[in-house]
Amino acid sequence: MKRCLSWPGNRRKASTTAYSYDTLNPCPATSAFGDHAVDLDGFDTVFLGVEATIKASGLAADGIHSTGTDDRLNILGSVIANDRGIGGSTMNIVVGQTGAVSGLVGIDLSGSGNEIANFGTITGSVGINVRRSAAPGQSRITNAGTIIGQAGNVIELSGNHDVVNTGSIYGDDSGISFTANVGTSHLYNKGIIVGLGILGAVTGGAASEQIINEGLIDGGIDFGGNADLSDGRFGAVIGTIDAGSGNDTVFGGNGDEVFEPGDGDDIVDGGSGNDTVVIFRAGNATIDLRLTDAQDTGQGMDTFIGIEHVRSDYGNDLLIGNALNNRLSGGLGADTLEGGLGNDTVEGGSAADSDTASYSGSAVAVVSLALQGQAQNTRGYGFDTLINIDNLSGGSGNDVFTGDNNANMLLGNGGNDTLRGGLEADVLDGGAGIDTVVFDGEVAITVDLRRGLARGEGDNILSSIENLTGSSGADGFIGTALANIFIGNGGNDTLNGGAGNDQLYGGTDTGFDVFVFNTALNSATN
Repeated sequence: MKRCLSWPGNRRKASTTAYSYDTLNPCPATSAFGDHAVDLDGFDTVFLGVEATIKASGLAADGIHSTGTDDRLNILGSVIANDRGIGGSTMNIVVGQTGAVSGLVGIDLSGSGNEIANFGTITGSVGINVRRSAAPGQSRITNAGTIIGQAGNVIELSGNHDVVNTGSIYGDDSGISFTANVGTSHLYNKGIIVGLGILGAVTGGAASEQIINEGLIDGGIDFGGNADLSDGRFGAVIGTIDAGSGNDTVFGGNGDEVFEPGDGDDIVDGGSGNDTVVIFRAGNATIDLRLTDAQDTGQGMDTFIGIEHVRSDYGNDLLIGNALNNRLSGGLGADTLEGGLGNDTVEGGSAADSDTASYSGSAVAVVSLALQGQAQNTRGYGFDTLINIDNLSGGSGNDVFTGDNNANMLLGNGGNDTLRGGLEADVLDGGAGIDTVVFDGEVAITVDLRRGLARGEGDNILSSIENLTGSSGADGFIGTALANIFIGNGGNDTLNGGAGNDQLYGGTDTGFDVFVFNTALNSATN
């Protein structure tokens, strides 16, 4: 073994291929520009003992630098550099429990077939950077210690590489970044991976990545293209799991996870916990959580299992819940949201949208838009909380819908429905059945069912309405050729049933009501 000697023309390069440095046999530090502390040219072995140090403080200077391949390093001391702690091509590096490597980049390698095993500490703006050359063979990184990326990614891998982590990986940007364009990279995590950047703790490229997570990934996963796998059934992910494009398969764990399937035919299994699917695209999305086989969501034939919540940020979406307690958020666009069975939260978008809460599958629905923000007993679908909802749509039962002070659309559809609008211009459509519109305010209402118009509490449009119940004001009702039932309630009301077998009730107050008959009383037509 030779010391770290300085010979003219052969800077710190001994005549043998094995180098051992310790406290009794130290390697002198360097400080000049580009002056590496240890220079290797391939097939060399370096052993750095406990408490020994290799240091290069000059600009563009590495602690250990190699221009060859197949070097073997065993680091039990400290390697400190201004540029790269260790730099070269195709190395076998072991950093022991007492070892530490630091630099602008902790370890920076090119080539293929690199082996890095860390049981100590690796620190840098980028902890480890492995760049693949054209040569075949994947590199492998095993971490049972700590790797820190202080300003960028902790581990950057531009080829097809394997990473096994049972230790800790902390990054101010991504924890691990795969950037290969072809092939498959693998990550097995049983430790902790933290990424504080906006992309995620683990990010993928155009190639395929396969992640088995039995530990903690804090910061989410952001896949790129191709067919990716994330299996977190025995781990946890904090943040969004973005599947990217391609036909991806994602398994969640026991936590409350967020999944973002991209273009392609994806399979998302949330596992246990309260899990959310996020659709982030400009087009319209259709998601029915009752289905557990492939469905056309607008961005592929996707399969959702064990999902409780859905959020779509854009488009005119149709979101349908299952029998669990769902949260459906439509975001921007005119969305239709149906919570289904369970105690659901149904949330529309901004005030400029026109969002609908649907109860098409409920035997009966009693819902008031005036009670938004609080749970209300819908009678058929459980206790639902509505937020930023403008419209209600019923099913085949006898529904009771009440609007608020915004412009609402209340659609009764089948059944004998009761609809109450608000103070703005509402659309009240009873659909099939014998339907009633109730005006129970203090403003006098004028309604002509022949024209489908109601004035007083805004200019309302009425369709498929047979019966009317008036306010406490002086109302005026005109019926159709159908059998109408008019109840004036308070005030001096004028009720004209028109043709048909009508029932006219003035109310129980002391007002002076007028009944208008266009034919003689008791005639065959009235």
